[in-house]
Amino acid sequence: MNHSAILHIDGDDFFATAARLKDPTLRNRPLIVGHLQSRGAVIANSYETRSSGIHPGLTMAQAKRLCPDAAMVQIDWDFIQRLSSALYMLVSRYSPLVESVGSDAFFLDYSGCHRLFGQATDFASRLREEISDRIRINVSVGLATDKAVSAVACRAAKMGKLESVASGREQDFLNSCPLQWLPGIDTHRSDYFAELGVRTIGELSRIPIEIMEHIMGSEGRILARRARGIEGSRVHPMQHSDMPAARAEFREDIIDPDKILTRLAILASDLGECLRRRRQASRYLVLRIGYSDFRIARLQMALTPPSNRDPEIFRCAREAFIRLYQRRVRIREVSIHAHHLTGHAAELPFGAAERRNRWDRTLTAVDRIRRKHHPGAMQLGAALSTEQLFS
Repeated sequence: MNHSAILHIDGDDFFATAARLKDPTLRNRPLIVGHLQSRGAVIANSYETRSSGIHPGLTMAQAKRLCPDAAMVQIDWDFIQRLSSALYMLVSRYSPLVESVGSDAFFLDYSGCHRLFGQATDFASRLREEISDRIRINVSVGLATDKAVSAVACRAAKMGKLESVASGREQDFLNSCPLQWLPGIDTHRSDYFAELGVRTIGELSRIPIEIMEHIMGSEGRILARRARGIEGSRVHPMQHSDMPAARAEFREDIIDPDKILTRLAILASDLGECLRRRRQASRYLVLRIGYSDFRIARLQMALTPPSNRDPEIFRCAREAFIRLYQRRVRIREVSIHAHHLTGHAAELPFGAAERRNRWDRTLTAVDRIRRKHHPGAMQLGAALSTEQLFS
């Protein structure tokens, strides 16, 4: 008997639910959640408001005009993170293979777990109930033998339901599902395929894989296999190695590259101090940008040699930002993450190594000043003034 099973778990009206948990007086009101300052953008809106044409990316003022009766709620990212962490911790009790794909969305590989927790469909029903009882949010669950199929099944299950796709029935299930439900199909691609008369996953599956690959490269081949329910992608568990990171959320969504780089310089100092305190250096940095329309962009860059020095971290992060920031959409948050850590020790005092050793001694002194006075007592010059990048 084939016990391969992948669950896709997704919160229903998650951001509105979080706002109502934090403020019970909002429980019976339609909600628009986003940034209230300046021309802040909508992050999410409750189901009651969606017939009004509101969607993430609109300004809060535009959303208010479309739905005057809705309550406008400032997003609380710290509360969202705590709720997301609680959800992840509960789900990860049942399988070592849990992949986060958003604040409220996870893949769970249940393969082989039936010996402990019963058949997958029964387990999924119990898990939904446990999440509702313990965390007080409702989730929809898709269950299938293929990762992408489970994600589509979760879309079909809305709201708060379970959709199970039996092994061997993947293509039959996918045929009538809207194309935009398929992972990897965004609004732009959905519109592109609609012009070709392709509006369902089944219609996409009838395009030969070779043609999809010719049109879109390797990504076209992946989409073609997903549309057939045969992608076979694995669940990639989250890293638990406590990788250091420095994150900043802007009070108002901004688009000025100089201001963003100024904040990146401050984050580089924070991350460098954290690594030095741990006596570690980073081989790779990951720059993460959170846009006002809630899209996320990431780019990994190598640090050669591995480093924990503020200027080298900033130069790497700066280069990553120049490469990554192509959408020219307002940004709500940025973060720098250290990966592939290694021990840090002084090098033999020759050539460039001697200059790095001098930096190490200087930064050690800077760390002492920051600890004695204030984390912002000394900063990189780049944190005070950055050059124009996009003139």
